[in-house]
Amino acid sequence: MLESLFYFVFIYGIPALLLWSVILAAYQSRGRGKLRGIAEFVVAVWFYARLSFGTWVGLVSLLFGTAALVEGAFWGALFLLLFGGVMVVWFFPRRGVEE
Repeated sequence: MLESLFYFVFIYGIPALLLWSVILAAYQSRGRGKLRGIAEFVVAVWFYARLSFGTWVGLVSLLFGTAALVEGAFWGALFLLLFGGVMVVWFFPRRGVEE
């Protein structure tokens, strides 16, 4: 059960994050000049993809930490929940982005 959930999140999570990165980059680079806008768009896609992947790893860690807590593995759950929380806080894509 847990393995199939991981496969589902892994298979559909990465393309969803890349799509989200493109959407955020398009939102950020709207109204710029043509050449400058393309360069900023490519850099913004890389920026958001990196941050979205870190957030995705954090969310998966939170999910597995919760599952480990339910199964009774206290130390593993504690590590995964703390690691996941720190990853989500540090890598959330909208943090530190000027509007």
